[in-house]
Amino acid sequence: MEIGELVSVAPPAPPPPPDTEFAAELVSVTFKSGVKTSHAQAEVTTPHWEAGKESEVEDDWKDMAKKLGLPPEPYSKRAAVYLVKGKAGAGCDVEVKVKVTKSKNVSGDGKLRGNFNGLSIEETCPTGAGEHTVVAKITEPPETIQSYRGKIGWGIEVDSASLSVELGTTLAEIYFILDKPTAPYSADVVWAEVLRFLCGKVGVVGESDGKNAGAKVTAYCHGSHGLRYDTKKGASHYGVGPLGGAFDLKDYIQRLTPLCNCYDQAAAVQALSGALGVPVGWCYLEPFGFIKTTNLVGVGECNNPFFGLDDSKKLVAVDSPARTAFGNHAFASAPSSNILDACAGPHTGTESRDQYVAASIDDTPSLYGDGFRAGKASDIVPGAGVTGVQ
Repeated sequence: MEIGELVSVAPPAPPPPPDTEFAAELVSVTFKSGVKTSHAQAEVTTPHWEAGKESEVEDDWKDMAKKLGLPPEPYSKRAAVYLVKGKAGAGCDVEVKVKVTKSKNVSGDGKLRGNFNGLSIEETCPTGAGEHTVVAKITEPPETIQSYRGKIGWGIEVDSASLSVELGTTLAEIYFILDKPTAPYSADVVWAEVLRFLCGKVGVVGESDGKNAGAKVTAYCHGSHGLRYDTKKGASHYGVGPLGGAFDLKDYIQRLTPLCNCYDQAAAVQALSGALGVPVGWCYLEPFGFIKTTNLVGVGECNNPFFGLDDSKKLVAVDSPARTAFGNHAFASAPSSNILDACAGPHTGTESRDQYVAASIDDTPSLYGDGFRAGKASDIVPGAGVTGVQ
């Protein structure tokens, strides 16, 4: 700006006309997403927030949050889930019921606004006295996996009366996922607790691609969840079998048992990815054979998976008579059919079946005999996978 140049200053907003009165209050808030959510394994009912019933909404989850290493901020018993922007079937409606208790010398509509940690909710709202149902919209829904928790600040702006009225705050918990939840969630009802875990611990926030999200889930289950392969028995500790079955997902998230096997890890990848709307298949390979030296979950570099409790034997000579093998092995497959294995590797969806088998199985002929052979990619068969979570 040059010296002496005139500066345009916006005039202050005119005061409200004399004898103007306007007051309003929130009645309820309902997130109209089309995706069903559960809390404590019971389907969430609406509205998600209702005046006078705030105590019924807040979830005292601080102890579990501390146990899982998650943020301690408020959680809601009525979390909502939307699909990310651009996904077919994605909606962004928020039904807000507002009661106008005073309306004198006020005409036209006002603008209802909600501000939620940068997420904006807006729509016009009648200013006449009485209760009004406003179908507002999230104006800029995210295109990536996101998590929002805390208080939404609400207000109404009435331009005709130069008024801005605060309506208070409502507790909310909202997630944006990549697509509708897949099996194993009964009737596509996704657990809020699983989304808390995925967004707060697994590190999927910001992902827009299902392949990348599945890879992150696999890497987390393998390297960061803190479980160790059962090197004595190779048994499942979370309910599933070679071809899948009911998975103890709640126990798995809490690590109630420190041990796991390949079935548990395949189930975790499938169930956690499915909560984000990423479909993951179940693969079963029998026979499998001797493993090439790999990072076995919780063990580290290993070519002898059943060494018991003697860590000095997790790596042995290739032709050692003490070397043990996998009789069979379960793992997961990404939407691209590439392999996801959180038990060994990890393998994060960058390899085809042939590449996975070549990288994983030691097929040296002298190691095999008595009818036992190395597995091949053509031996891989699909399993039913996780049929339910508990």
